[in-house]
Amino acid sequence: MIRHATWILAVAALVGVPLFYGSRQLDQTHDNRVSVWLPHGHRETRDFDWFLDLFGTDQVVLVSWNGCRLDDPRLECLARHIESDRCLPGVDRPWAASVWTGQRVVERLTAEPAGLSQRQVTGRLQGVLIGPDGRSTCAMIMLSDAGNRHPAAVLRRIRAIAHEQCGIPVDALHLGGNIVSSRAIDVEGDLAIGRLLPAAIALSFLAAWCSLRSWRLSLIVFLLAQYCAFGLEGLIFFSGGKMNLLLTLVPVLVYVLALSTSVHISNYYRDAARRHSRHVAPWVAVRHGWRPCSISALTTALGLISLLVSHIPAVRAFGIYGAIGVLLAFALLIVLLPAALAKFPEHAHESSLAGRRKLFDVWLPASVSAFRTVMVAVFLLVTVLVGSGVARIETSVSPLRFLPAESRCVRDARWLENHIGPLAQYEILIGFPADSPWSFGARMRMIREVQRGMHHFPQVKGSTSAATFAPPLGPIGRVSTVDRARRTILDRRLAEQVALFEREGYVARDRDHQWWRVTLRLTGIDRMDLKQFKQQVHRQIDRVLSRAGVDRLASIRVVQTGTAPLFFAAQRELLESLVLSFLAALATITVVMMLATGNPVAGLVVMLPNVFPAAIVFGAMGWTHVIVDIGSMMTASVALGIAVDDTLHFLTWYERGLVETGSRLLALRRAFRISAPAMLQTTAIAGLGLAVFALSDFQPVARFGILMCSLLVAAIVGDLLFLPAILASPLGRYFGRRNGRGKTSVPVGRSAVQ
Repeated sequence: MIRHATWILAVAALVGVPLFYGSRQLDQTHDNRVSVWLPHGHRETRDFDWFLDLFGTDQVVLVSWNGCRLDDPRLECLARHIESDRCLPGVDRPWAASVWTGQRVVERLTAEPAGLSQRQVTGRLQGVLIGPDGRSTCAMIMLSDAGNRHPAAVLRRIRAIAHEQCGIPVDALHLGGNIVSSRAIDVEGDLAIGRLLPAAIALSFLAAWCSLRSWRLSLIVFLLAQYCAFGLEGLIFFSGGKMNLLLTLVPVLVYVLALSTSVHISNYYRDAARRHSRHVAPWVAVRHGWRPCSISALTTALGLISLLVSHIPAVRAFGIYGAIGVLLAFALLIVLLPAALAKFPEHAHESSLAGRRKLFDVWLPASVSAFRTVMVAVFLLVTVLVGSGVARIETSVSPLRFLPAESRCVRDARWLENHIGPLAQYEILIGFPADSPWSFGARMRMIREVQRGMHHFPQVKGSTSAATFAPPLGPIGRVSTVDRARRTILDRRLAEQVALFEREGYVARDRDHQWWRVTLRLTGIDRMDLKQFKQQVHRQIDRVLSRAGVDRLASIRVVQTGTAPLFFAAQRELLESLVLSFLAALATITVVMMLATGNPVAGLVVMLPNVFPAAIVFGAMGWTHVIVDIGSMMTASVALGIAVDDTLHFLTWYERGLVETGSRLLALRRAFRISAPAMLQTTAIAGLGLAVFALSDFQPVARFGILMCSLLVAAIVGDLLFLPAILASPLGRYFGRRNGRGKTSVPVGRSAVQ
């Protein structure tokens, strides 16, 4: 046995070298772009991708600073230096496709041919390039493909140019846009994990030592859990995966689950060591413990795999790699832990909690048996009443919600919204058929009226279109003979500038249509009813086209897209994914439990205490209006799989006791005496390891830690009170090992119920 153990550990050490290398290299890969958090495959996503193909990238960085006014010479200085900058690593062309400033656009619109007054220009640009006070302004930088590929370097160059070339104080500078929030998520996610990971590891190790009361055994399970986590990270790297803020949590989850599994196997090992030699005990422990451990690993993996119903890439990656990590950890532990215990045997002794026989051997079993009917009724009632709050759950995937309220990115976004305008963009695309009879000028008048109509909605604080940069166009519809001649001349001049409007991204063509773009800046999108807003937009467009004598349904297409609709789609997807993934996990795990218990009714009944944690925690979130974000939605399915772990171990000892004694009370006593300490220990290990992340200022990480810890606590309550009450109640007759005739195996002459 020892010889085989030596070879097993040696091979594991050799395999661990490339895995550790991959783990270190994985730290250099991060992908927290906004697209990672948006649903793929939805109509909104397809429309947005089509929009990007037609008009080009929408990646824009807004730059302003304290005291930035229309007469500030530093604006032009910043624009000139950015347009000519080529200082990105490995890039020999400008990373900015174009730069607009309030100054430049005001000069363009007050000059001929537009010839607008200062007041007219200010009205057109407010909420986009000019603030509510009519003087505050900003620079709007449209990134090229090179800039999109190097967001971190772009932001560093903007800050460096602003400070070093234009004399703008670093503390006074404010940047906003999708790449700004994505980069902030990268930084905050790394800090959240990096700062708290050592504490999580230390606390879980301390909990393991307090449970096992052995430095040698604690060190063995600690090193093996770390090996599992590093192994998964190496696997992610070599499979081409990239880290994001959710994926960084997967190795942590695998680590604490591996520790918990190790404690359960150690519990079987100590029980075997009291009956067998120290060298044989590890393999006996595996023989007794592989079944509940393998089923618990499978159910946890199924809970994670259920996340694949989501169309959000970050959630899907969490589910895939999480399931792989859980199964990999089980495979490694079932081989490496007995090998390590055979090589470095441990003396048999009781754990600290197992010594409290009065609690686990007398008081709890007797109390549960005495009040079994009341306890089952109370747990069912609480599950239904509190769980009904799930219907009231609210979701959000706004990147700014991920970040601490005091972070620079959030403060800059708030400053820009107050001094310039909202950052959320909503795109309205109106497509005129290529063979339509309307002139370029007539189309622009329709677009102008659509743009004006959008400002009737309180959410719209600014807008731009090709009409923003045109001279006064006159009314739509019929005009006098004199005005018609002037209009003909104006329309001819506008048609000559079609290439300019296409280059600036306000007009584009495909095979069948000429598309005109109206960009809205929206505020309060978290409180909007998007469906109602889209209907209002369509009605407003219909009114404008009707005034122009156009039958839109027969000739003109309208598409509404942009980042704002995408975030609404993501919020809807988040709620649907939460429900569907939980139902998928519930269905698959229930089937596994039916097979594991050998009785379909028992498999259904035993899921009640496992549904209890998710119903309580997420129901309470619904009743208290706590927002479910990207860090919360996967915890229900994960916790369902984890909760089954303790259920299986309790049932394993209960069934063994039932077969040996024929008495439910004695079987409950044995299950409490042997498994309850390990269940409390594993809950403490996993709970403390994950609860540390609740201290993070980074909301997805903090919410994940809080919810996982809460779900684990609720799960242990269900497994130590709800489950034993079910087993002691009339429902308990469905549980027990089945013989070949389908009957519970009970020693002759003993009652199955006491």
